[in-house]
Amino acid sequence: MPSKRAASIIQERNIRYPSEIYVRDIAMSLGALVRERELESCEARLVRKGNMGIISVNRLIPEEGRKRFAIAHEIGHFVLHTGNQLILCDEDDMFSTPNRFR
Repeated sequence: MPSKRAASIIQERNIRYPSEIYVRDIAMSLGALVRERELESCEARLVRKGNMGIISVNRLIPEEGRKRFAIAHEIGHFVLHTGNQLILCDEDDMFSTPNRFR
């Protein structure tokens, strides 16, 4: 379940307050590098091979909170799915139900 996995990631890092959540650091600790670049037709994407990944977030997103959400969304894919993958998430995907990606 995604919410339980997110809770365990937060607990493992002794995060007590939302202000202590650094999504880029969390991604790196899990094996995923975060980079900003211009992306066409998606807000963010995950490229994964084995236990390593690259999360790209669209640098044209003007709001930092929206970028953080997109990164966290891709971290969710990274921890919930295994194996090699390429996942592209547009704005609609960010707010869709979790079952879409199972």
